Amino acid sequence: MAGIELDGANQKVVLDSDGDTYLEAATDDTIKVYVAGAHDATISANAINVLSGTTLTIDSGATITNSGTANGFGSNEPSSADGQALGSASAEWSDLFLADGGIIKFGNDQEVLLTHVADTGLLLNGTNVIQFNDASQNIGAPSATVLDINATDEIELNATLVDLNGNLDVSGTTLLPTLGVGAAKDLGVGLHIKSGDSGASVNSGGDELVIEGSGTTGMSILSATNATGGIFFGDSGGNARSIVKYDHSTDLFKIDTAAATAFTMNQDGIINKPLQPAFLATKSGHQADVPINATTTVVFDSEVFDNNADFNTSNYTFTAPVTGRYQFNALINWNSWDTNFGYVWHRITASNRVIFANLAGGQMVASDGYFFAPSSVLVDMDANDTCKYEVQFSNDGAAQADLQSSSWFSGYLVC
Repeated sequence: MAGIELDGANQKVVLDSDGDTYLEAATDDTIKVYVAGAHDATISANAINVLSGTTLTIDSGATITNSGTANGFGSNEPSSADGQALGSASAEWSDLFLADGGIIKFGNDQEVLLTHVADTGLLLNGTNVIQFNDASQNIGAPSATVLDINATDEIELNATLVDLNGNLDVSGTTLLPTLGVGAAKDLGVGLHIKSGDSGASVNSGGDELVIEGSGTTGMSILSATNATGGIFFGDSGGNARSIVKYDHSTDLFKIDTAAATAFTMNQDGIINKPLQPAFLATKSGHQADVPINATTTVVFDSEVFDNNADFNTSNYTFTAPVTGRYQFNALINWNSWDTNFGYVWHRITASNRVIFANLAGGQMVASDGYFFAPSSVLVDMDANDTCKYEVQFSNDGAAQADLQSSSWFSGYLVC
């Protein structure tokens, strides 16, 4: 056979010589296309159906233009992995519609999934992250209970109100150059809590935290009735080098320095300074036959107490730990006092001055025997200045007077 053959009995138009490629219209308003005996397509009113097993190929350079609606596509696969784009830079798709629970799968092994959670939102699978700019800028969930927001330099939140519900853990440096609480910040380099304008300026030595008000202004530290509230001062040597605290269980206000209590005040206003330099020294025995025409140091070789360990019982000397005013008191008890003494000076000898605190003579007693001499003086001292108690005899009388062990010498820092 040659050419086209009309098979009226079977309502076919045969297109090839062996009769296996033809058009068939056996069904009303329907044309079936057979090629090599295979039913490849069916054309009916307003419809073209490409049958299963048939491949529809659009050659490179060809264009399919759709002005209507394309429905019923089961899948659209490229010829190979990463082999086809959806849309182009100049011909973009408009909207994408996915059903409840729809999943967008990324990667050759689909390791990143973006899943629609019906009526809730989108779910990113596993510990994957959403990146911005580069790998260091991302949002992700490293575990089921932790959400990380990572940025190379700064995370900025802009809103009229930021509401934080939960504990705040800051492990890095906190920068507060522009933060004001209550009103706009206009003082200091750190945090400015402002309820009103005081009209005052702030010292640069204390401008990291500024609390300001137009009237009475203050700060509250609230604690349980059986606990302590405090302010801690620390450095590289320790996180509690000094503490200002109030013990609510005993109603006692305290100041600690170098981990030791230096100041306490109770509810009655009674103040105690347990580290304040103060000493009381006495003699372990008599000092007999004190020489005349000489200056003799009184041997105070026994301590009753010595706060801060400033009195030395080996050389009978007090050393000032800080610059200040020191009060010294003494009571010298004598035995075998000679009525022939011309004079005896009782003196407090310091590094920067000698203070003659008491003058006595032999005529102070009616006959040889007991005599006592009290002394009291306020002395200015620099740090590391020393002070001791001495007696100075004239060249009169006999070297017979004894310094009794009941004598004592005391001192303390006044201011």
